[in-house]
Amino acid sequence: MAATLIESLRMTITLGITIAIIAGAVGFMLGAAVMVKTPEPARPPQPLPPHEHLWGEWEQAPEPTRIVNEDGAYTADEYLQHRQCATCGWVEHHATRI
Repeated sequence: MAATLIESLRMTITLGITIAIIAGAVGFMLGAAVMVKTPEPARPPQPLPPHEHLWGEWEQAPEPTRIVNEDGAYTADEYLQHRQCATCGWVEHHATRI
């Protein structure tokens, strides 16, 4: 009697989990189909008004990049730096090889 009840309960839980997984997959596919049919309209980029760049400080990379030639011999250390404009977010990069 108890074994039959436990087996019935186990089958009911398994059936419920299976139905939930199938329902989730169907919902995901329907949602994806709707997004494919009606994509978000593209917005043209808004140009920035002319401005002077307000540059921040140069930020140094934590460690230099070691440059080697085709033979594997050490050639130079490359120190990378970057700074960003506070107005438009443009990032300027600079590298120095020593």
